[in-house]
Amino acid sequence: MSKIKNIENHIIKELASICKDPKRSFSSNTPLVGPTRALKSVELVELLLKMEDYVEENFNLCPRDFDHCTV
Repeated sequence: MSKIKNIENHIIKELASICKDPKRSFSSNTPLVGPTRALKSVELVELLLKMEDYVEENFNLCPRDFDHCTV
């Protein structure tokens, strides 16, 4: 399985864990932000925190190292 697919699967798994509503389903096409978003703000924040942990554990990167980055 590709790295991208692994990340997508992890995000979907985390969303299911965070949202705990069996009526809600998620896919790689689920909008996470914007007017048609599928998440409440607090759920998005929780997902971002979990993804920070995932990046640290799986990519040997510390997102805090990128606080100085600009776009």
